[in-house]
Amino acid sequence: MPTHDNGQLDIDAYLHGIVRARLGVWDWDLVTGACGYSASWFDMLGYAPDELEQTSDLWLELTHPDDRARAIESGERHLRGEADEIETEIRLKRKDGTWLWVLDRGGIVARDSDGRPTRMVGVQADISRQKEAERALQETNERFRLALEASDVGIWEFDPVSQTSFWDARTREIFGVDSGLDPQQLRTWQHYLHPEDREMAERRHDAVGTTTEVIRYRIIREDSKVRHVETFARLAGPLGTPRRLTGTIRDITEDVERRAALKWAAEHDGLTGLL
Repeated sequence: MPTHDNGQLDIDAYLHGIVRARLGVWDWDLVTGACGYSASWFDMLGYAPDELEQTSDLWLELTHPDDRARAIESGERHLRGEADEIETEIRLKRKDGTWLWVLDRGGIVARDSDGRPTRMVGVQADISRQKEAERALQETNERFRLALEASDVGIWEFDPVSQTSFWDARTREIFGVDSGLDPQQLRTWQHYLHPEDREMAERRHDAVGTTTEVIRYRIIREDSKVRHVETFARLAGPLGTPRRLTGTIRDITEDVERRAALKWAAEHDGLTGLL
């Protein structure tokens, strides 16, 4: 990276880095109220630096109405000494009318002899791609949630390091567990196993690897009802780290009973009940 002879970063390289990082810099004089914005800040929004008057309220005028109160509160909390810095995500209106998501970070850089803040400096980074990825992920998760609800499938996970389990709402419903119960208060999965299926179910779960295993067994719910369940399980997580056991679970009691009834009907006389 280019530097001056004294080892300091060359200003041209510094400015080039700001532009490439899609950063806009603001500099607010709290004494005079004057506020300056870098050329890269205007460029992010599609403006030339001379198209807008550089006032302390310019950024607020361009901020989405739904984000203004949060942005103001972030700055006021920092000025009151309740936060080390300003940090908030807001939307700014571009020249073409679209909204640009930015991460606003900054803070006090100068004070007077009485300790009162006199100058604040910060940067606003373009995070539109990140927010778009978050939105896409949220939509995918919502579709996944709806699909799970429609299929009556629950999700569970076991962390071997912390020895803790995660059961989603549907899994808790299958086991008859209170949906509001804290995860640390969950009884162990083994507690619900039917005595006749315990050895098989534990052995099959202990043998689960990175390929999905299908395991069927019976459980005894909190209300003492016996239910047949089907689990799809596999190990998940990065190589070289303790892997979590994760999977889905489905109540198949009605399927099992239906198959048993059909088998009985096929093997017995409908009137006498004899084979």
